[in-house]
Amino acid sequence: AYSYVIDSNANDKGKLFLWKLKKLRQEIKENQNIHNFNYDFVIKQMRKFRNKLAQEIIEKGDRDFDDKFKFQILGKLNACFGNEKSGRILLIGNNSRLLANYFLTLGFKLDTIDLSPNVTKIVREFIGSMYRKSLFKFITKDFLKKEYYENTFDFIFLYNYWQIVPQDSELKVLCALKKILKPEGRIFVNIKHTTADHEEWKVY
Repeated sequence: AYSYVIDSNANDKGKLFLWKLKKLRQEIKENQNIHNFNYDFVIKQMRKFRNKLAQEIIEKGDRDFDDKFKFQILGKLNACFGNEKSGRILLIGNNSRLLANYFLTLGFKLDTIDLSPNVTKIVREFIGSMYRKSLFKFITKDFLKKEYYENTFDFIFLYNYWQIVPQDSELKVLCALKKILKPEGRIFVNIKHTTADHEEWKVY
């Protein structure tokens, strides 16, 4: 900041110095945050991101819900339930109206949880116009901060959620999932996977 001011032709060098100092501090903080994998910090940032782009996230999720994806999900459900399509599903990540609708169409009771109130609102309004309220629950909360009873769910589906969980917190999330899953239940994790052994998250 001192070097920046010395080379400047500004009249008020004191004011310029304070401005440059503020900018440098901001850059340092942003750089530190990019490498900050504290669970609470990352979840807070992702909540902001999902709130701002809620409509785009939902529309993309609906586009991705094609016949191939539907067939993949149905295969997992058949492995868990056979021909009896009844039970309770937890959907973590409210990324698609069509996916939530699909589970309800098959006859399951559906619980969903998402970080973003805006994302939750869009899906809830869509589903609420077609099904009675006793068939579904929509919650806006961090999954690890929500208390569920043990052995509650027959099927848990993480839809584009796992990749926002920092590596140091993965085991904690898995233990929480196992606790609320019924003994014969299944967990299905949908992610974009990579061979690179590192973690990152981006500020949008």
